[in-house]
Amino acid sequence: INFIAYSTEEQKYFKKIVNNKNIKLSSLPLHLNFKKNFKKKYDLIVLDYFWSFNNYSINSKRDYSYKILHDILLTFEKTDKKNIAIKFKHTTSQVYFEYKKFVKNNILNFFPGLNIDFLEGDFSETLNYSNIFIGGIQTSVIEAIYAKKKYIIYSPNEVGYDDNYVNKFSIYIKSKQVVRSLNRLKQEIISKEKIKLKKKLNKFW
Repeated sequence: INFIAYSTEEQKYFKKIVNNKNIKLSSLPLHLNFKKNFKKKYDLIVLDYFWSFNNYSINSKRDYSYKILHDILLTFEKTDKKNIAIKFKHTTSQVYFEYKKFVKNNILNFFPGLNIDFLEGDFSETLNYSNIFIGGIQTSVIEAIYAKKKYIIYSPNEVGYDDNYVNKFSIYIKSKQVVRSLNRLKQEIISKEKIKLKKKLNKFW
């Protein structure tokens, strides 16, 4: 089994805990290639939430995936921005394929005033197309910060990562940096302030 850590610092941290020869810990590879000239620039890119739920939390409700996207776009619609993309993960899951089809059909019908695109592929490529991202607590947070992008962690209670969980298990993120309400989400979209990690990435990065 091979686990990918956020960085070599986190890799060393988990090596102290994991004592199993069959488990290999690797740091996130530096394969990121950021372009100065955008092919198409979006005001915002939302990372789909289908795979972002905490399966170990009783509050986790994966069937809220579409509602979370819908709420984000409703909030985005209240700003002066128009160009947005939704980033899906690349997977062969049939369930996810049907979910994506449902999202595309309903989102486009509900938000005719927005310019909405749908993206797939590696997140490292997606980073080239916007300066602002919204998503859950995942490795994309670190990748976005490394690329000097603004990443808004929007995680309502239904995602399953409450404040206690974040403060206990997150090496880099504080619970106060996690956005829970749509009012605050709107403020964060407008604001130019970026997340500051509670622990600096090491010199490897």
